[in-house]
Amino acid sequence: RAGEAIERITAGKRRALSRSASFLAHRHGWHDVPMRFDVVAVQWDEASGAAPEVRHVRGAFEASS
Repeated sequence: RAGEAIERITAGKRRALSRSASFLAHRHGWHDVPMRFDVVAVQWDEASGAAPEVRHVRGAFEASS
């Protein structure tokens, strides 16, 4: 299930993505620009023959300051 794929985005991964996004924003002068992260999770058990399950979560988390 796609829920399992989304659960693999740990707090540490969210922090690392937030830091990278903050660095990019600072470098390009994007001050006070709100940032959000969408997540697209794809869960696929090829052996089962089932179609991949795709889930898009808008605003899964926001960049921390």
